[in-house]
Parts: sequence; structure tokens; C-alpha cells
Amino acid sequence: MSTDTLQALISRSALEWRLTFDALEFPLLLLEMDGRIVRMNEAARALAGVTFEEAIHRLLEVLGNGQPWSVLRLLLSQVAATGERAGTQTREEHGRVWDVAISPVVGPDGDRWGIVVILDITERVRLQESLRRSETMSAMGALVAGVAHEVRNPLFGISATLDAFEARFKRRTEYRRYLDVLKERVGRLNELMQHLLDYGKPARLDLAPAVLRVVMGAAVVACAPLAVRAGVELVLDAPPDLPAPLLDRNRAVQIFQNLLENAIQHSPPGGRVLFRAGRAADGAAVEITVEDDGPGFRPEDLDRAFEPFFTRRRGGTGLGLSIVQRIAEQHGGAVAAANRPAGGAVMTVTLPLVSGRR
Repeated sequence: MSTDTLQALISRSALEWRLTFDALEFPLLLLEMDGRIVRMNEAARALAGVTFEEAIHRLLEVLGNGQPWSVLRLLLSQVAATGERAGTQTREEHGRVWDVAISPVVGPDGDRWGIVVILDITERVRLQESLRRSETMSAMGALVAGVAHEVRNPLFGISATLDAFEARFKRRTEYRRYLDVLKERVGRLNELMQHLLDYGKPARLDLAPAVLRVVMGAAVVACAPLAVRAGVELVLDAPPDLPAPLLDRNRAVQIFQNLLENAIQHSPPGGRVLFRAGRAADGAAVEITVEDDGPGFRPEDLDRAFEPFFTRRRGGTGLGLSIVQRIAEQHGGAVAAANRPAGGAVMTVTLPLVSGRR
């Protein structure tokens, strides 16, 4: 075989290897144990935002200090010290979760290298967290629903007794202040019991195509008296030609009513609550948002917004948003809490146009 032919075969083999390396959809790197980059496929370069020339034969620091590169440097030092495979999961600030693994290999000249495989497992982790949350919420729902049923009977007896007492002694003004306090407390307990029953309600949905503007309008009508008392303007913005998702109408109205009531209660007099709907960016879902002019969420509370019984509002049960989340997930959707750049909170409910309910 001539030298030219051999050179051509070597060049072809190198090209085929590089094309195969770059064709892999997940980031793949070959590193020296001191952190120098030997090879880096196209997916890895895209993730790091560097070119081939900027990365090859440079140290890992050239890829930046964010994730997954920061944890990769720690893993590499561990592999260099032990000579054994190492791996971990890491979450970046934008929410993506990465599985990072390094396997030690010996190069052609006896050099120690590390093969790095980086997998985006964000969706898998999200589904696992959703499943765990659903299982926990289901178990808790059954428990609290049972408790609520047991408590409602004596509560009904107390309420009936107070009504009878009021009817008999309504002219005795010295009892009035005690009656008012007791009735207010019983009313709050009844509200809590109803929330507990809603939270524990099983997922038997009566799904049918629903015109969002009509369903949203029903929630606005239900919340209008509260908005008037609070001096808050309710604005509905829902195009009539939006695709119709499959919804249990009553449960969907409950979602929107809970969110609107929460927004009204946190808005100052003269404030505005904007209630609007639109097509999601991917076209596969609709998004319904509730925006208010209130103080918004404390940064440390955003991760706890949907936690059962967590509330900062005096007199709140802490179950409103938990119920919203549960109903949204029963429809195959999701709900997210955030703060508006201009101030106030924004709640976003995403509902699929094809039911994702299990």
C-alpha cells in the first residue's frame, strides 16, 4: 500500500470518527487528567458556547464556571486521585439538571485520560418529582379528607347550637360580642374543612372541550363581589378563538377562582388583577396567567408556594395554591409562581390541548 493511499485511509478514518463523535446528541469530552481538553463534540461545544479552536488543548476553565462545568472539574480531580469512575447530578441556575460521569481510560502512549458523558435529565427528574409529589399529595389528601369528614359533623352541631342560642337570646346585647366571635371562628373552621375536602377530592374528572373565555368568565363573576369590596379592578383578556382544551369545567373554575381570590387579597385598593389566556410557545398547550399589583412572593417563598398549609397571609389556610396545583396536574397540566419585573406576582397555569391525564 502506497504512502498516499495510507494517508488517505487515515484521513478518512479520522473524518469518520469526528463525524460520529459530533453526531452524538449529548455532550461528550475527552480530557487529560490535568483538565486539558483533548476532544469535545459539537453538543459539548454548543453547551459551553465555544468553538473547536477555542477549546481544544485548553484547560477546562475555558468552559466557564457554571454547571455542569464546575462540578466536572471536581469530578476530574476525584478520578485523577482514585483512578475510578465518578459521577453525580447537578442542577444549574436556570433549572436544568445534568448527569455528569467520568470514566478513566489509558491513551495510546500510556497517558491517563477521562471520557466525560453529560446527559440532560431535566425532564426525567421533573417527572420523578411530579410522581413523588402526586403520591404524597394523594396519601395526604386521603388523610385530610377523612379528618375533614369527621370534624364537619361536630362543627355542624356547634353551628346549629349557635344559631339556636342567637334566636333565643338575640335581644340580650351582653351576649352579642361572644356570639360574633364564636360564629367567626366556626366560619373559619368550616372554610378550612371545605379546603381540606377539596384538597382530598379524588381525581374523577368529567372532561369535555371547554371554551376558555367562558370558563374564565365564570371565575370572574364568582370573584367580582370580593374585588368590589377590595377596590381592585378585574380585567379579563381571553381571545374567543383560542383552542378548546379538555377540562372538567367545575374544577377548572375552581383553579381560576382560587388564583383570582389570592391575587385580589394581595392587591392594594386601586390595584388591578389581569386575567388572561393565550397559546403556549410550543403550540401544544394554552397558558392562563393571573397578574396582580401586590408585593409579590418573597424570594425564599417561591419554592414553597404550593406546599400544603404554607401561607404568609393572616387567616389563610395555606391550601388554596396546593389545590390549584393538584387540579392542574390532574388535567395533565402544571402551575408556576413567579414575580413580575415591575412588581407583583404572576401565576401561570399551563393546560395541554390533548389531555395528559394518567
